[in-house]
Amino acid sequence: MAETEIPPDAASVDAFSQMEDKVQETLMADFQAMLNGEKDVPEELTDFIEFYRLAADYETRDALGAEPLLPYLERIEGLESLEEFFFGWARTWRQKMIPAYAAQLLTLDVHAPNKLRANIQLQNMDDFFTTFGIEEGDGMYRAPEDRVSIW
Repeated sequence: MAETEIPPDAASVDAFSQMEDKVQETLMADFQAMLNGEKDVPEELTDFIEFYRLAADYETRDALGAEPLLPYLERIEGLESLEEFFFGWARTWRQKMIPAYAAQLLTLDVHAPNKLRANIQLQNMDDFFTTFGIEEGDGMYRAPEDRVSIW
């Protein structure tokens, strides 16, 4: 083991591990009052990674603008803007139920409540804040230094 060469991306792996720890800390702080232990964390991390991957290719958008994304957005319910993408995301997770059933799901379901699965992802995306003009004091506001970014 002493002769094992450390791969050149070790620093990246360490940075990712630190970011993963921050994601888990952030999610647990947000979910602590509602969730039954840590069984929900992996599902929420999966949601966050997939959502971020879909909407946050900053380098491509900066270099090429939104034009290359339009064919994909149009195929997703005819979307033509990030605003419509975010509305589609919200519609995906909307849910209505009586409080007793919601409380029962907190003890039985391995997933976080849909409201959290939708909103926490959005609160970590700068594009969401820009698209809807969200500012400090608004209900969905999360300070930039508290937002989690994967890429």
